[in-house]
Amino acid sequence: DKDMLITEQKGGSYNAGAWIIKKSEWSLQFLDHWWNMNKFVHPKGMSTSGDNAALKSYLVDTMDKAEFEAHIGVPPRCTFNSVTVFLTADEYEMVKYKPRQEQEWYMHHEKYHKGDLIAHVAGKNNKIDTTAMLLEDAV
Repeated sequence: DKDMLITEQKGGSYNAGAWIIKKSEWSLQFLDHWWNMNKFVHPKGMSTSGDNAALKSYLVDTMDKAEFEAHIGVPPRCTFNSVTVFLTADEYEMVKYKPRQEQEWYMHHEKYHKGDLIAHVAGKNNKIDTTAMLLEDAV
């Protein structure tokens, strides 16, 4: 019975864009604290907003381990934050006709597989082809 579910990401942190939280006194205090971590906010126009850095600082560096374990669950990433594989246009052309199951990345536990609840198409490069490849595999 956790107040929050969040997924891990590379670098020993958690993804600020993929979490589920229930309304509780603890979660309201958590969100208020995270929201007010102003020193992590980056000026507009920078490539990152600072929300992931603030979350990492809060969960990894500041929060007591007992509090974390009492209130936060960390399910396998593919539960609701599967990530797609980002391919350059040339890489996409090389693999677009090869069955997904035969591609080296396909069976990795963090990568999207048919049946995963949510796929996260993060990043900026080649989103159209990446999303198209994801949708081909999803249906």
